[in-house]
Amino acid sequence: MPSPSASDWTDDVAAPTRRARIKAIVRWAVAGLIFVFLIGVLIAGWEQIREQNLTLHWGPLALATLLNAVFFVPQAVVWRDVVTRLGYPIPALTGVHAWAASQVSKYVPGKVMLFVVRAALAGREGVPKAATILGVFVELLLNMAGAAVVFLIWGGALLTKLAELQVPTWLPPVLAACVFIGMHPRIMNFGINLGLRLMKREPVLIDLPFHRTLALGALLSGAWVVHGVSAYFCFAAIGITPEQGVGVYAAIFALGWLIGLLGFVTPGGIGVREGAIAAMLSVYYSLEIGVAVALVSRLVWVLAEISLTALVWPWRARVQAFGAQDTLTSEANA
Repeated sequence: MPSPSASDWTDDVAAPTRRARIKAIVRWAVAGLIFVFLIGVLIAGWEQIREQNLTLHWGPLALATLLNAVFFVPQAVVWRDVVTRLGYPIPALTGVHAWAASQVSKYVPGKVMLFVVRAALAGREGVPKAATILGVFVELLLNMAGAAVVFLIWGGALLTKLAELQVPTWLPPVLAACVFIGMHPRIMNFGINLGLRLMKREPVLIDLPFHRTLALGALLSGAWVVHGVSAYFCFAAIGITPEQGVGVYAAIFALGWLIGLLGFVTPGGIGVREGAIAAMLSVYYSLEIGVAVALVSRLVWVLAEISLTALVWPWRARVQAFGAQDTLTSEANA
């Protein structure tokens, strides 16, 4: 897999313009308004919430957070795999740490913080910014494909309830197959370069074998199933007995993430994702319960990002220390 263009199209990524900063503030303001609305729904339905005796249970909350952290790991693995195939190998724990730390940084106003932090941490291992950010694009596309496949497999019943559509049994697997075909490197190159053109960057060429993209996409599809299990425990975290299977929750939360991501209204889909999830859950539960679960899921999401970063960092530092010690020992023996 060849390296990106020698002209590093990320040189100015850390210097957002005044216009970009204003747009970031507006997007965060929209996210804040959405959360105010969702909290208003909870306040308006407080009597119903009290009748159902919704209380926070720390055990299921911790389990949901752990599962969400597990859900994140394959995404970090995919990003590291792409960067390694670009010719810049990076230690496994260092890759997970760079991925997790950059995810936490996206809550800092400014749409480029995720890229800046990940590029800075990967740069310590000799990875150029262009390779780092190209890996982010590939990871994002494959994760979108994985989420779409999970929704197509388990989202038929939801579509039937939402739009009263009778989805033919043959349609979801056909569409899922189309998504996997979309993982072909040529199609991915088109999608990535389209994004780069919108960012006014030079095009790149990704020569990733098709069988490899299929394997990585399947890995991320499995991760979204794990996220469905995490969502299952989000219900238990507020004292609600889940009434649907894990597959249904995986489909709802995967589609909610896709809606938030593709909406481009708020940073990382924050707020939009929760609103979409609450709306879909209201098909099976009251709107108040849907909002409560969506907000808990955001809390779990953030806690998982922070926990993964905190857990990996000391192990990454220890491995680096042992590596440095082994290098000194080898040089001394030589």
